[in-house]
Amino acid sequence: MGSRIGASLDAVRVGGVRFCCSPGLRPAVGDGPPAPAGMGGQDAMVKVNHPIYRVRGFEIVGPYVLHVAFDDGTVQTIDFEPVLAGELFGPLRDPALFRQARLDPEVHTLVWPNGADFDPATLHDWPDHVQAFMSRARSWATAAHRSV
Repeated sequence: MGSRIGASLDAVRVGGVRFCCSPGLRPAVGDGPPAPAGMGGQDAMVKVNHPIYRVRGFEIVGPYVLHVAFDDGTVQTIDFEPVLAGELFGPLRDPALFRQARLDPEVHTLVWPNGADFDPATLHDWPDHVQAFMSRARSWATAAHRSV
């Protein structure tokens, strides 16, 4: 997965058990019963107990700032500038590229032409995640300066 901390995964296999971990990609995740204890086959599914959010719309309200609306009626105003660093998110510092944000109709989240995206749950709970993103962005910026 590398530095794509906001990217989504379809599923991860751990010890032969398939864990679904993408709140945006599979709307039905967690609807079925959890896998029985001890089932480690490739098709065993483990129920994920977290809310699934979908971005319903967004508006650019400033440089690197988006007003993001979710399917549960909540809204976040997110200033992305402090987290735009590294190989994936750094190019979004180009205002023209940042303004090319779009809502992906399949995964219900914000995406950019360079492949950058953010998990809808992360966007929904942005205040809970922004400090970790900022810390990671600082480390990416530091690493980039060292490699020059």
